[in-house]
Amino acid sequence: MTLKELEKYYEGLLKADLKVIPEKITTLFDIAGFPHYETVMSNFYSFYLDPNGLHGLSDLFISALSDIIERKTKGLSIIANSKICYTEREVYTDNGKFIDIVVSEPSEFDDEVENAIIIENKVNATVYNDLMEYYNSIKVNNNKIGVVLSLRPEHNLPNQFISITHDDLINQVEQSSGLYFLNADLKQTIILKEFIQNIKAMSQTKDLKEYYEFFFKHQNKIKEISNLYSTIKSDIFKQVDDVCEKLNLGLKLQGRNNSQLRYFFSKSAPVYFTIWLDDLFNGDGEIYIFVELNEEGIKHIDKINGLKFTDEEKKLLDETTKVRKTYIHYATREMKPSPEDIKDFTNYMYNQIMQTPLKDIFIKIENQINNGK
Repeated sequence: MTLKELEKYYEGLLKADLKVIPEKITTLFDIAGFPHYETVMSNFYSFYLDPNGLHGLSDLFISALSDIIERKTKGLSIIANSKICYTEREVYTDNGKFIDIVVSEPSEFDDEVENAIIIENKVNATVYNDLMEYYNSIKVNNNKIGVVLSLRPEHNLPNQFISITHDDLINQVEQSSGLYFLNADLKQTIILKEFIQNIKAMSQTKDLKEYYEFFFKHQNKIKEISNLYSTIKSDIFKQVDDVCEKLNLGLKLQGRNNSQLRYFFSKSAPVYFTIWLDDLFNGDGEIYIFVELNEEGIKHIDKINGLKFTDEEKKLLDETTKVRKTYIHYATREMKPSPEDIKDFTNYMYNQIMQTPLKDIFIKIENQINNGK
């Protein structure tokens, strides 16, 4: 079919004013019968917030939580070294109450805490706790902050506390999860995905009755559109996979099973391109290409910053200082392809790297790291 024929065929659906309806998926939590239990949720959060836990995800959750705290407090950094933190459940307060979770960063002095995040976890219950008693019971040498983790934003909290929704935290975890998932045990990633799905299900509106009639009236065409979406997305990612070889830069493709991005890794240095595609399908149609450094690459950051970049290259430089994360986006390019660009997506993506400063930035970093070995 031509474009006009397709639009006419799906005219009723294309003109319908429909909200996004999230798919309800049964998770292990539903099967076990405790999808909304605060104690169970707190146990999972405590497990994942421990960077040394058996999940193999290192400081993914602490980094995600810290990112949100910094945004909400306009730059306040609580945790200096997330990889040495530890978590505690049901921490006893001065007045005999219990704090759900405390994330502590140990001091260089024995048995002392340098920084801490105090977490009160809420699912369906209201915030009735004496939050200031919780806050005052945790002694630190430097910084601490309270977080109320809940399904909906909480208001009228003490100044020492901020509101973070479960959805906010899980979305940040997913956004930061790429490299962490590469090093995690497969079984643990499956468990984490179940946990994430359960959190999302709790945060979503479940009343779908108003959509039933529409669905059953148009279900065949709806299924066709759904299949079309899957086919197009699969083909887009296949074309991006082809770009890795077409670049002829000796790169290794990774992240084939990731539905949001692809990695093009240097075979000789800890530098790589990250092609972020999720917003093309689930956002406003943007694509991001990052020249990224992992934890090993960050060790060379001072030498990399000593490179001579052109004025055009400097416009793309982003995170050029060592940060708390185990990766940094050293250079970033954002683009919004047109429908014509997408028709020839392999060449479009190839040109976005080869005909822009991204390629030269990447090669300069790769050579600098290799020369310093």
